[in-house]
Amino acid sequence: MDNDILKGIVTEGDLRKSIASTSDLSNSILDFINNNPISINPSISILDAMKVMEDRHSQISCLPVIDSDGKCLGLVTLHDLYQTKLV
Repeated sequence: MDNDILKGIVTEGDLRKSIASTSDLSNSILDFINNNPISINPSISILDAMKVMEDRHSQISCLPVIDSDGKCLGLVTLHDLYQTKLV
């Protein structure tokens, strides 16, 4: 992050794909960054956040929360959402 602006994210899936395609594990983590991750805004409902994570061909387990100024406020995980006991 630069001034709280998210520059990218690396997921477990990104790492698994990269490791499967190369045997060179000395690459920089920068080589694996997704510069345009799926994100949500802070006003989204819990149900809609879960839909964003689950209604895809490959499930997302973590979403950056980005405000209208592009500031990263934090991350929401599936575990966080299940912990609310509302779903």
